[in-house]
Amino acid sequence: MQALTGLFAKQFGTPNYAAHGGFCSVNMAAGMIYTIGGSFWEFGGPDLDRARLFIMIGTAEDHHSNPLKIAISKFKRAGGRFISINPVRTGYSAIADEWVDQELAGLAAEAQLIDTADPPVVEAGGLPPAFFHARAGRSSHSRQRRIGACDRPAIGGKNGASKQGRSRMVGSLLLRTLVTLLALMACAQAAEPVFPEGSRLGLVPPAGMQPSRSFQGFEDPERRAAIFLAEQAAESYAKIAGDFSLAEMRAGGMEVIVREERPGGVLAGVRQRIGPDLITKWALVARMDDITAVAIAVVPESARTSYPDAVLRAAVASLTVRAKLPVAQLIALLPYRIDDLGGFRLMRASPDGTAILTLGPKDTPLPVEQPYLMIALRPGTAPQPEDRDRFAQRALASFTSFRGTRQVSSEEIRVGGAPGHEIIAESRDQKTQDELMMVQWLRFGTAGYLQVFGIARKDAWEAVLPRMRAVRDAVERK
Repeated sequence: MQALTGLFAKQFGTPNYAAHGGFCSVNMAAGMIYTIGGSFWEFGGPDLDRARLFIMIGTAEDHHSNPLKIAISKFKRAGGRFISINPVRTGYSAIADEWVDQELAGLAAEAQLIDTADPPVVEAGGLPPAFFHARAGRSSHSRQRRIGACDRPAIGGKNGASKQGRSRMVGSLLLRTLVTLLALMACAQAAEPVFPEGSRLGLVPPAGMQPSRSFQGFEDPERRAAIFLAEQAAESYAKIAGDFSLAEMRAGGMEVIVREERPGGVLAGVRQRIGPDLITKWALVARMDDITAVAIAVVPESARTSYPDAVLRAAVASLTVRAKLPVAQLIALLPYRIDDLGGFRLMRASPDGTAILTLGPKDTPLPVEQPYLMIALRPGTAPQPEDRDRFAQRALASFTSFRGTRQVSSEEIRVGGAPGHEIIAESRDQKTQDELMMVQWLRFGTAGYLQVFGIARKDAWEAVLPRMRAVRDAVERK
């Protein structure tokens, strides 16, 4: 039908098509008409397998729908950046890394008016000043009229248009389209995600925030604002996402600004009063690659002008994951050496001295699947000898969340020639009810202490505990 109506319309000097509604495939055909002067079968998909940046301009929700959704999901998981230009943020635009509303459409409309002016405004040698100032000094009414003007035919007029005139107009509009896309690509390049050292997670931080040296994430110490990043097991997604349900957030005394289900994740914004302070939080929990990725922005009321909701939302929404880092690169981040890994494998490390290890082929922190070992440097004043037992028990209680944990032993020991403490306890996995054993070692120093925590299934404990001790004894400052 569109081919027949297009053929009919061309007899009167216009390349436009007609169809049963502007919401359907005719809008994609019209997009090609307004840019290159003609259209082809409109369901061709983008080559996202080879792309790093994908810009979608005004595509209807139903076009190439399921294949395109699958392709975009794969494209984003591979680190691609998706920009959508559309007056509404639904459908494809809802999952875009960056959404540009009709302001850019107004710019395109003005470029279109310039191209269809009689006589043409653009001559050989460059773009008109109006192209670069299309967003400045325009009233809302004027802008709406200009956007509406795009409904007119791109080529031809009352008596049609000459072939030479069409060619010049099409070439000029192509030049404008190219300049606009290059500008968007430059913006996308300038907004590349930043990855804290040793982290697989990164995002585009707000202006004023820098990678933190004390935790995995970003911070603005002067304004007490921060964004925390966390990598969790893929299996933990349902539990973590459940913490961001409306019921759970409201039960925690939070005023919910927004909660959105997104493809593979949940985005939420809340305000919460903690003591005398009103805190704004924005969070994203998402399945990414083989992990559950979490980003939480925390900003006090005093910093709201510097970090408004829109800025925080955009920051956490830009969360992305990169490929696994080589073990040598992870070890280089740590402020200490591990001369013997005891068969364990390093999964994560950060410059603050936190290292996560596992014994087995999977990247999982779940002890029912594989033995888990954590090493962390803790700042603070070392306790007096008579307080070490209580100090160690508090350290373990604040770190673990296993219900029904029973202490098996607690004693002072020497760790690496320094005073230390050991606690061994037993518990059960809350989901599977498998029996677990855990150990905590503390090695006290002058400016803090080293904490080593290990946990594994009880039926593997006798074989795993010596390996954990080997790692503990191999930790030495660089």
